[in-house]
Amino acid sequence: MTIEQDIATWAATRPPWQQVVLRGLAEGHSYTHDETVAIAAQLRGDQQPPAVALKAANIPGAQAAGATVQLRSVRDARNVNALIDAQELTFAPAGLTVVYGDNASGKSGYARLIKAVAHARHREPVHADVFRHGRGAAAAGRDRFHSRWRG
Repeated sequence: MTIEQDIATWAATRPPWQQVVLRGLAEGHSYTHDETVAIAAQLRGDQQPPAVALKAANIPGAQAAGATVQLRSVRDARNVNALIDAQELTFAPAGLTVVYGDNASGKSGYARLIKAVAHARHREPVHADVFRHGRGAAAAGRDRFHSRWRG
């Protein structure tokens, strides 16, 4: 069963007014304040619209048969956070890939980059490497700052 089918099955268990709203949201409708007030007024008057079934195909991003997207690697990242230019982060073709390393080794930088590219709902801004230009003096200043505040 796909995630879209799971959502459609769950939506069928909701009250009719919620099914109507969920179908509208899936089709890209943004409810205005006036529409929300109208729905609330209907519910206060015990009026339920007829249920409109949400189908898996109505959900944006519903997968075509057999179509998948797979992240195989992240590479050629230049001037992104403090990631080293020539690094490549690869992912297993199946199963789970675990990314681990010391503090400041780039794990969070890669996570921010992947979230931004994948348009994740919860993401953080990807920053340029502020220490890239003038690597000598700036990096020395950064190292002094970190050693002072590390304790």
